[in-house]
Amino acid sequence: MVCRLWNVIVPVWRYGTLNLFCNKYQCEQPSGPGLKELLPHMEDGYIYGIFYNDIGRPEMLRKLYDLRLQLFTDGRAQPVGSIEHGGVTYKAPHFRHAVSSDQWEECRQTGGHIEAHDTSTGELMWSLRVYETEYDPWESHSEQDVFVTSIELSNGKLIVTNEKQERYEVDPESRQVTTL
Repeated sequence: MVCRLWNVIVPVWRYGTLNLFCNKYQCEQPSGPGLKELLPHMEDGYIYGIFYNDIGRPEMLRKLYDLRLQLFTDGRAQPVGSIEHGGVTYKAPHFRHAVSSDQWEECRQTGGHIEAHDTSTGELMWSLRVYETEYDPWESHSEQDVFVTSIELSNGKLIVTNEKQERYEVDPESRQVTTL
């Protein structure tokens, strides 16, 4: 789901199919949900979510995303933007469904991957798991995911940083990963 006003992507698998609002929301359709009951319970600078059937119940309003800190309220980072270099666009998809299906075997974990796409065609050139996340089978899988928080380019190499502040250098030519 996407908040069109702030361009924030809210993962459905984590938050469900909530309606997204901030206190600047204006419904585009006359029959759409109104916020008069919810506005007194909303602060500036946050995106809120609520299920459609609960719109008349302010106690069901959930604060999801802090626009100032650019973080989900559970501490998760916003998905990373792409960078371009030499006709290649590099991306770090957070979620498994964002990874191309022909690369599924390499992408059994959520987060920790980068993709290289041809900038002119958008075609996937390659996908690489930068680091491995070990999951405790007795804990919630989604609470253990470790996402990429930034990709930078330095001297022709990609520098990838994750939520644990671990840094990796990726050589795009050889696809070799070095822990920094």
